[in-house]
Amino acid sequence: MHPRIWLTVLVGCLLTSPAFAKRPTGKGPCQQGEDCQQGSCLEVGGDRYCSTACGSCPYGMECNTQLFGGLNLPVCVRPATARPSEVPPRMLCGHDDECPGSLICGQAGGLRACTLPCRQTQECGPIELSSLKVQLYECRSDEGQAKRQACLPKPACLNDPRACATPVDPGPIHQRLPEPRMTMPRPGLPPAPPAPPPAPPAPAPIAPMAEARFLALLEQVKAASFSEDRMQVIKTAAAKNHFRSAQVSRLLETTSFEEEKNPLVVLLAPKIVDRENQHIILEAFSFSSSREEAAKVLGRY
Repeated sequence: MHPRIWLTVLVGCLLTSPAFAKRPTGKGPCQQGEDCQQGSCLEVGGDRYCSTACGSCPYGMECNTQLFGGLNLPVCVRPATARPSEVPPRMLCGHDDECPGSLICGQAGGLRACTLPCRQTQECGPIELSSLKVQLYECRSDEGQAKRQACLPKPACLNDPRACATPVDPGPIHQRLPEPRMTMPRPGLPPAPPAPPPAPPAPAPIAPMAEARFLALLEQVKAASFSEDRMQVIKTAAAKNHFRSAQVSRLLETTSFEEEKNPLVVLLAPKIVDRENQHIILEAFSFSSSREEAAKVLGRY
């Protein structure tokens, strides 16, 4: 056979061999992110398979927002997810590039998994499953890179997650008070004034869109081919979410046309939670006329 034909056959065999194959989302087993097309290898209850951050989960998978609640990372999982009594879930990795969003590849106990960089343990939020709250992570030095800190599992939690689980506080229990008895005022004395009504509860603070969900939205906006499609994607997200000024600025940067930016400011201005930082939004405009028009819109809120 001709040498060129032999070379073609050899290259074709190598490229179709399992060593070169990247597994799609939902398939497994995998050892780390580089085994998967999306760069995320998930370990749940001893089962390892390829996953990705929520956005468009493939058929047969569902979006889970609690499995990695402490990392604020919604992921696509198979329907059977781990409970607190089972082995803690991990997103396996070999280096930082295999982790979605702003997560890093941290190492604890010789095991590497995607996690949050941190400066204090309060940044490593607990995971809430059913009626249990699992404080799985603590902020300490990354064993893989000692110069940085990361949210890493507590050794006791790795051995037995139930040791770090506490019941979720259901809040105060409201008991029915006995009905007050009617009393007649004493002669010559005015009736006692009625008790003032209780003060209304303070409104809960509005939280902006989580960073992992915002990164997924940003990718959807960038993937839209036309300005109408980009506007529709952002309009759908703004219907049920709020944003930080920095997030609005990043959405404006997805288009280079000034005439498309001001309609986005009009749409998103009522949804901004940190109005003291609105000057960041104005930096996304190149022309002073557009910047002044945007400032007028932001000044109404």
